Order: sequence, then structure tokens, then C-alpha cells
Amino acid sequence: MDKINLLNKKFGRLLVIRDLNKTKNESAIWLCKCDCGKLKEAWRRIGLSHIKHGDKTTKNPARLYIIWISIKDRCFNLKEPAFKYYGGRGITICPEWKNNYLAFKKWALSSGYENNLTIDRIDHNGNYEPTNCQWLTKRENAKKRWSDNKYLYQTYMEGY
Repeated sequence: MDKINLLNKKFGRLLVIRDLNKTKNESAIWLCKCDCGKLKEAWRRIGLSHIKHGDKTTKNPARLYIIWISIKDRCFNLKEPAFKYYGGRGITICPEWKNNYLAFKKWALSSGYENNLTIDRIDHNGNYEPTNCQWLTKRENAKKRWSDNKYLYQTYMEGY
């Protein structure tokens, strides 16, 4: 499987600045720079994030952490292909979650997060925040998206 390019991706306080072209336990090693200025070697195994900076989480942390990073990318990373549908439309993430993975994790675990669920914004025009997010299966999320699009189409057609 091809190595994923993580250059210039931000993971919490760490910015990936260089591929070290080394491996550790079948994982690519990257050089990262922390917001505090320190350099740190971090590694990423295919499908799992092992980049740690003071947060030794438990019970499937990698997937939840990746979800959090993905939300932030969609809202703030201009190079993220989905940015135009999120941050480009003004969708953002609440201050409580923006720079605090542990706050997001606490909400997720107390709100029914499970490995087979995806995060969903209840109001697709609303922000990522505790009162506007829920966990759905991929099927439920696809059905909701279809229903939302059908409603938007009907509303659009009624306007003509």
C-alpha cells in the first residue's frame, strides 16, 4: 500500500514538516514541529494515527482522533478538497473543540460514539458543536443526506 503524504498536515499541535524516509514497526516516520517550537519524530501506520503529544488515549483513540483532525481540515485547511463545502461556506468548529482533542473526545464518548459510526451535523448549515452533532451509521448518514438534498430540491422548485 502506498504511503500517505502527510506533509503540511496538522495533528493537534504538531505540523508535519518532513518525511524522514525511515520506518518503525512498519510505520512511516515523519518529522513534526510542535506549536511550542520543539521538533518531534512521529509515525503513522496505515489506517492508524500514532502521533502523540501528551494524550495517551484509550479504547480506539486513533479513529476518533482522525475524525477530529478531519473536521478541522474541512473547516480550516484551504488545501483540503472538501474545504469549499465546509470552511468555504463558513462552517467552523466550536472553540471548545477547535484546539482541544480531549474536549471533543469527552463529548464523543458521552454522546454514543462507536467505531461503526460517523459524525453528522444535524443542521448541515450549522457548525461542528455539541448541540449540532450526532453519531450515525454510514447508511443513516447517506439516507439523511439524500433526504436533505430532496428537501432542498423541492424548496428550490417551489420557488419557481
